[in-house]
Amino acid sequence: MKNTLFISLLSLLILIIFNPANASLNGNDPLSREYSPESLTSFVKYLIDNAEFYRAHAELDRLTSYYPEYITPLCYNITSSYLLFKSGRYNDILAKDMVNKDNSSLCAINIFRIDSLIKTGIYNDQLMDELFEYQHCFEGEYSDLYKKREMYYAILKSFNDETDLIQTDNNKYHDSCVYAQNLSQEKKSPLLGAVAGIIPGMGYVYAGETGTGVLAFIVIAAGSAITWGAHVNKIEPLAAISGAATFFMYSGSIAGGYMQAIKFNRGLSEKLVVRLDRDFLLDRDRDDLYIKCGIESNVR
Repeated sequence: MKNTLFISLLSLLILIIFNPANASLNGNDPLSREYSPESLTSFVKYLIDNAEFYRAHAELDRLTSYYPEYITPLCYNITSSYLLFKSGRYNDILAKDMVNKDNSSLCAINIFRIDSLIKTGIYNDQLMDELFEYQHCFEGEYSDLYKKREMYYAILKSFNDETDLIQTDNNKYHDSCVYAQNLSQEKKSPLLGAVAGIIPGMGYVYAGETGTGVLAFIVIAAGSAITWGAHVNKIEPLAAISGAATFFMYSGSIAGGYMQAIKFNRGLSEKLVVRLDRDFLLDRDRDDLYIKCGIESNVR
């Protein structure tokens, strides 16, 4: 009886020691190791290094969901904003909740929000004013980043809105302002493009598409000649068809001059953005913020 009881107790002890559930609790279970905070963090870093930014953001959310206290709020907010920006999800950044954020997090996240608004190409004064309303950010450790973006936005907005271009005595931004002024002088008037289009093809020529303008002139002239010839020779069905087609192309020439001028100006705006990105190095600021405050990786 004693032997049977001893064997039963020994069996129970062995079962407890080698119970898979205990292995999981002790961290020896492969599944447990896979979802440990260290493993999830390493996976996030791996995805970032391989430019899988949006997937990395999903894994970052998984990490903070499983282990809310594992990384600091500042680290999460900077890393999250960085990954969303690299994924091109600018509207998600602009929609971020800024309530209950400490000053450091708020100022840092707002850098990504300002850059996101610039990237969308929607120069919204009211929203930009809201992004720049945190005056303490202009005086703390992020002051240079804010002042730089304020100037960047002012140059872009004045160029696109055709208002007086910003003037500055700051040598750091002087060349950018001069470049924007010179580029602004090349802009075309869409209204003038439409008026020029009254002469077939001239709207395209005015907007810099000489080849398209010459082709439009030849096609419309040929269509007009066919229509006139068909009418003179009493071939009314051909005259009606040719006349309708020619009128359609002629109307398109006028509208085309207008649209081509807008397209030309958009190209100048994109050219200005390339120059400003080179001069202001906003992307480097974002990388520096991520490297300083975000999850470590070999991103650079």
